[in-house]
Amino acid sequence: MLVGGSLKLLSQNQVSHPSISICHNGSSQHVVTRRTQISQIRRDHVKIIRRTFAESQGTIGGGAIYTDLNEAKRDIENQQFAEAESRLKSSIFHFGNTDKLTEEMEAMTLLSQIYQSQQRMEDLTDFLKKAVDRLRKVNDPATQSTQIQFLSTLSTTLAQQGSQDAIPAIKDLINLAHDLKRHDTSSSASNLLGMLYSREKLPEVALKNFNDALKDSIKAQNLELQIAAQMNIAREHANMGNFLESNRGYQSLLKSQRNLPKFGSEWNLYSEMGDNYNRMSKMDDAVECHRKALSLAERGGTDRQVMTSLQKLVEAHDHMGESAESKKYAMKLQQFAETNQNSEAQTQSDLNLGRLEIQNANYAKAEKHYRTSYRTALQKGDSWAQASVLANLAQLYEIWKQPDNGQVACQEGYRVALASKNMAALRGILLTWGNIHLSMKRYEDAIKAYHEGLILHEEANDDEAILTSYAQMMKAYKGIGKEKEASFYMMSAMALSAKMEKS
Repeated sequence: MLVGGSLKLLSQNQVSHPSISICHNGSSQHVVTRRTQISQIRRDHVKIIRRTFAESQGTIGGGAIYTDLNEAKRDIENQQFAEAESRLKSSIFHFGNTDKLTEEMEAMTLLSQIYQSQQRMEDLTDFLKKAVDRLRKVNDPATQSTQIQFLSTLSTTLAQQGSQDAIPAIKDLINLAHDLKRHDTSSSASNLLGMLYSREKLPEVALKNFNDALKDSIKAQNLELQIAAQMNIAREHANMGNFLESNRGYQSLLKSQRNLPKFGSEWNLYSEMGDNYNRMSKMDDAVECHRKALSLAERGGTDRQVMTSLQKLVEAHDHMGESAESKKYAMKLQQFAETNQNSEAQTQSDLNLGRLEIQNANYAKAEKHYRTSYRTALQKGDSWAQASVLANLAQLYEIWKQPDNGQVACQEGYRVALASKNMAALRGILLTWGNIHLSMKRYEDAIKAYHEGLILHEEANDDEAILTSYAQMMKAYKGIGKEKEASFYMMSAMALSAKMEKS
């Protein structure tokens, strides 16, 4: 009203005193110019009136920003994501300039969902970083829930990408969740942070975060998060070689198994306890745990759980020298593979049968099983399985005294294992490769293979492989006349062997 009133008064003054604009020389051109100026002033004021009205109605710059947002929603429903993305970017910009925070956050959320649905992870992380930074600068409590939502998505995405930016993002999420007493969120975030530190081989830091996650899960009264934290604590103890402490954690969870929210959790407990007993060479206990896990899997678990339990029983009985029992479970796995037409199980079954033939010195039959296993993995495009088969094939050629074939299998297996990140296969290949070099008196090459494998064995806490590497390196160093180094590895082997006997 005030702007309109001012315009009316100005217009009246301009029209009622036309002579004011006439120059002393009375030029008609100056009269026209002055009238043009008056018209421009009127248009400018009309624009001001329209802009004021537009802002009050949610429109700006001639386009309706609310309409843009609503049209974007319709575009999303119609799966017209490119159009929706363009409208949402425009909406975010204009809402930000008009301090319409609620609408800006809604548009931000929709845009992030588009990036997620299209698996555009780089665009997603770049956008979320900018969105979180923008909301922090606003410094409005109303933005905190959206910040938590964005930080949660950002943290998970960065962690999946293996980005170094994941850790600071998760820490920001934990701090904000603590401020808002969102204990469920801080528990989940601390669990994720612990997993990243575990991956970085920082077990003490990982354990601290898992314990933080447990405390927050208790505050949140969230049983599922509590179980997740307890399982992560037990697993981290196992990673640190504290197998007894790890199993105490699993046993504690089993006592309250009626509260386990998911069937899979109980299977995990028995399976991982069995692994710990195996690593402690308590094979009877290991077998008992794996049998219980198998029973659970067969009553309603997944195919993978059945396969895993069968395979662990094959290996446990083989480790105990009980070939008949090992073969029994190997045949069960083969039957499972055929019944369910499961190529992964078939690959593993042929591997098992090959190992059993090696025990009977039927090397040609073993090679046939391994070749069949490799073809199945190759047809499926399973590079992880290919690496495992090649590791076994290389070991067969070592035992069969075919070093040239063994070298070829090791070379190809090394390449595939690195590419697929199959570290178990890579460790086996390096140990076998070292042995083949040693048998051919290529001592320098043997030492190089053993050294590379030793780093991986230590990371895996595989004392048996470490002990074997020490003993073989002693022989290799003796072969090149380095008695000092040979003596060092002999003493290391003796110390480790004494430690293993005590435990």
